[in-house]
Amino acid sequence: MDKNEKRLLELGSSYIVLHSQRVTAGGSSQVIEHLAIGPNGVFHIRTEGSAGIIRLTTERIQRGEEKGYEDATGLLYRNEYVLKQKLRSKRLEADVVGLLCFVHPDCRLEGRMPAFTAVRADQLTEFIQSYKPKKLLSVAEVKEIASLMEAGSGRNTG
Repeated sequence: MDKNEKRLLELGSSYIVLHSQRVTAGGSSQVIEHLAIGPNGVFHIRTEGSAGIIRLTTERIQRGEEKGYEDATGLLYRNEYVLKQKLRSKRLEADVVGLLCFVHPDCRLEGRMPAFTAVRADQLTEFIQSYKPKKLLSVAEVKEIASLMEAGSGRNTG
């Protein structure tokens, strides 16, 4: 169990957490590293291990003194697409929130990305729990969404 898996357990019983979940919808299939489904939405989380200063810009990140930028959001966009398509297929509504979680203890985030939220690992559970959704989900809706994400998808083992 990695550190983010352990941290996500801290969310409590109102959240259902899935790891390495393959989700297929809209002609696409994506393996989503971590999914946290709770009363305030569906959170898909990608882990980054970079250290030092991480500069966040419109849709890219720059690490330390590197001159080049890396597209850190492509996978998050693909994950978001497949999750929203899966929800639409069953006429379910929920906020879908992408998180880029930096796990290295020596990282410092500067700036922000408009489409997704970047957090340090120690901010992950607090961010999820304090997120204010457009619509709160009932316990039954949380369970239905979690079942939908698991149905026919399977846990990715490779």
